[in-house]
Amino acid sequence: MPVFLIAWLAIGLGMGAGLYDPAFATLGRLYGQSGARPITTLTLFGGFASTVCWPLSAFLNAHLGWRGACLVYAGLQLAGALPIYLFVLPREPRQSPIPPAPALAPSPAARRLEPARRGLFLLLAATITLASVISTAMSVHL
Repeated sequence: MPVFLIAWLAIGLGMGAGLYDPAFATLGRLYGQSGARPITTLTLFGGFASTVCWPLSAFLNAHLGWRGACLVYAGLQLAGALPIYLFVLPREPRQSPIPPAPALAPSPAARRLEPARRGLFLLLAATITLASVISTAMSVHL
């Protein structure tokens, strides 16, 4: 396997492990309706991350170069986040105390709008997917 492909896969895994979206999804899965507080706490600490990481990045870049800075951040991610993923997060999601609402049969008017809604949903899904692919590709290239 070429080194470029290994680095590309590692960057993709690191980005997936360090972005907000998977963290928010995990907190939502674990805490359900009561997930607002942990998500707010995560957002607060995430806001302070740039306060710490911008000066740290400048220091590491000045002393180790950009490759060394990336390796230090990769090591911090492995040493800090990997044990949390493996040992702190519960294996099974907690059961929500609120049972899911029973599904209601759609009204005749809602059934008539279904093809239009389906087309709109597919357009929205394609647009969001394309935007995510573009932003991920740009972040990897930059």
